[in-house]
Amino acid sequence: MAKKKDEERRVRFGSYATEEDMDYCRQSMAVKSLPAIPQEYANFVKSCNGYVRRGVIFYGTNQGEVLEKENDLVSNNIDFAKYNKDLRHCVLLGRANMDYFLYNTEAERYQIVERGYVSAEEEFDTFAGMLNYANRNYK
Repeated sequence: MAKKKDEERRVRFGSYATEEDMDYCRQSMAVKSLPAIPQEYANFVKSCNGYVRRGVIFYGTNQGEVLEKENDLVSNNIDFAKYNKDLRHCVLLGRANMDYFLYNTEAERYQIVERGYVSAEEEFDTFAGMLNYANRNYK
């Protein structure tokens, strides 16, 4: 039955994630003891379910044909937690160049952190602020 549900989710993949897609993503992350997806980012994913522009990538909710594993929120967070122990309290939202786009659950802030480091280069109160910054500063 789980296989059929995954196939149904892949077929439905389009330009937005449904609440069911978000629930599946949240549950998958909780099972792996990963931090919760911030609501503002969940709302963003419901409107576009992944984003790629000028080297800026924000992850979506599934691993269907259009959105491969490399751009999947859950898969990337599993790998991120495995190799970035000092940032286990962060949700990996995306990447660009040598930077990670994160939500720090302890600080309750969106952050840009260079790969291999733990200190934020830039911090934002909102996901919209981080997205605007990313669109202006990455080419």
